[in-house]
Amino acid sequence: MNVELKQDFEQNKVKIKKLLGDFQKLEQKADAFAPEDLSAINWSKMRAEDFLLYKLCLKIALSPIFNYFIQACIIINTIILSLDRYPISKKEEEVHVYFHNILASIFFVELLIKILGLGFRTYWKEFFNRFDCIIVLLSAVDMLVTYGLQVKASSALIAIRAFRLLRIFKLARTWP
Repeated sequence: MNVELKQDFEQNKVKIKKLLGDFQKLEQKADAFAPEDLSAINWSKMRAEDFLLYKLCLKIALSPIFNYFIQACIIINTIILSLDRYPISKKEEEVHVYFHNILASIFFVELLIKILGLGFRTYWKEFFNRFDCIIVLLSAVDMLVTYGLQVKASSALIAIRAFRLLRIFKLARTWP
């Protein structure tokens, strides 16, 4: 009986040491996320290290090629929106709607990539990201109302499209 208790005690002692080791590892991970040590980009990178999708999105979001592509889309968007006029032929309107949908979709994918890669907190810290998010969500509402509810674009929805012109200010901040 005494030998069995001793063996149980030794087995429990090993289990406790293992649990303590696991706890120390968790404690170290928790320390890495402590607010005083937490900088936005470090948090994103630590988060991205754990998941392949987040890592891929972070790499894309921080890529200069991705940012140049988005800047080119902003310029194309500005040109397309500046070509809108009244009266406009049916064919031209179809081309404008086509580009509007493509560019709104690209900007929505940009939003998703940045939020997944950077994390929502990091993404939301920058003013232009908040501004972009609002513009993209308004464009999504515009598309939902136009195509989901089959409502013809009203003056209010067209005004929402005009807000997309303000994205040029995001582009302007990258100029030297």
